Amino acid sequence: MKITVFDCDPGIDDSFALFLISRLKINVDYFIATFGNDKQEITSRNLEIMSEYLSLDGELVNGCSCALDGSIPECGAFHGQDGLADIADEMMAKYPPRKRAVSDYKSLEEKLLECDEIIYYAVGPLTTLATIIENSEIKNKIKNVFVMGGGLNRFNKDFNTEYNFFSDGNAVKKVFESGINITIFPLDLTMITGVKKDVIDELESRKTFSEMITMLRYNYNKNLSFGNNFAVLHDTLPVLYSIYPNEFTVEEMLLSADGYGHIEKSKNGHRIMVATKMQDNLLNDCLKNFFI
Repeated sequence: MKITVFDCDPGIDDSFALFLISRLKINVDYFIATFGNDKQEITSRNLEIMSEYLSLDGELVNGCSCALDGSIPECGAFHGQDGLADIADEMMAKYPPRKRAVSDYKSLEEKLLECDEIIYYAVGPLTTLATIIENSEIKNKIKNVFVMGGGLNRFNKDFNTEYNFFSDGNAVKKVFESGINITIFPLDLTMITGVKKDVIDELESRKTFSEMITMLRYNYNKNLSFGNNFAVLHDTLPVLYSIYPNEFTVEEMLLSADGYGHIEKSKNGHRIMVATKMQDNLLNDCLKNFFI
């Protein structure tokens, strides 16, 4: 039996990753809400909202609420005060969740022990994954981990790192050193694969998924204030790769990670697969296909 896990911290770009999962009909058995873009109780609530809105079938799970060292990053309000472009209450009223996250990811560990193979997506901090793989039996069942995080030459946090990895550098180090097959989608790629205004305008003209359009425009305006002329949906790339691997270029690199979440090439590093290119219009074309 194979189990697929999607570990996220919704978040606008996480929400678009969930949107693609629903439209591409990817079977996900468990959705985990880990701290990251907001406190864990907020990311859990947002996951519950998006699960109802998108009719996702998988079980909802509460992930870790802080980094391995007990710290919680300052998340700011890049995704809005509520993590969903300030429309979470509106969505909650319109799409009240009928299922809630289970109380603890420990219950998920028991179920993972019963399966034969695990595919794991991590598009938020790696804390929950780092905690789960402390059980070597579970770690040995994980076939692939697809991670949005890190940066080799592009960074958005201190110590030349990226927000997800910066949020728990010790977890990054632990996961990199685990020997699991890991593919990362770093800022170097995610920051150049955005959705431009003309595409957003076209999607809005379809008059479908109005809440997704609100989030997309919010993301676009935030990125515009940072000098980017497109919406950046980092977390969609691992999802797209799972369906369209031939549209990506992936290179094996020897990478080391430190306790701050900084990663770099090193002859003594660990073998990590790194997505370096994606077909130019893949994300835009997928969105156009699904906003109908």
